Amino acid sequence: MKTRPDIRFYDTCSLLAAGESLFDKEETFVVSSITFKELENIKISTSKDLDIKYSARLLLHLLNEFPNKYHTVIHSINNEKWIRDTGLEITNDTKILSDAIAFDQQHPDEVIFVTNDLSLKCLANLYFGDGMIESIPTEVDTYCGYKDICINNELLASFY
Repeated sequence: MKTRPDIRFYDTCSLLAAGESLFDKEETFVVSSITFKELENIKISTSKDLDIKYSARLLLHLLNEFPNKYHTVIHSINNEKWIRDTGLEITNDTKILSDAIAFDQQHPDEVIFVTNDLSLKCLANLYFGDGMIESIPTEVDTYCGYKDICINNELLASFY
């Protein structure tokens, strides 16, 4: 039987998806220092929409306000060993994954990697295995470009 709860390591995408709800929970979580860099880039980006920019700003304020709710793994080139050994390209996503792997090596069998990025999830599965990866549930956009409306003949006649 486990004596400690699972530790969730969030990538940038899942952190944005979880947002304020992370700070309502009792458990602490872990992020990479690369995530702070990405949040800052989102916040000042001219190509991001206003909603995602607002989410990044809000998240940075919450991270500042509640420093005891999370731990930060400072990225190091030494953490990239598994990424280099597997021949993967070094990107921000794989840097975050490498930091999660380094953290997992310090806390074996306790880390759950949380990502909503499908390609990163596939890469993380190579190391963590499917049972140790989660996603944040998000609403699925069901917009299809039109709306079905059913009305009776009387209402249709009055419409015309």
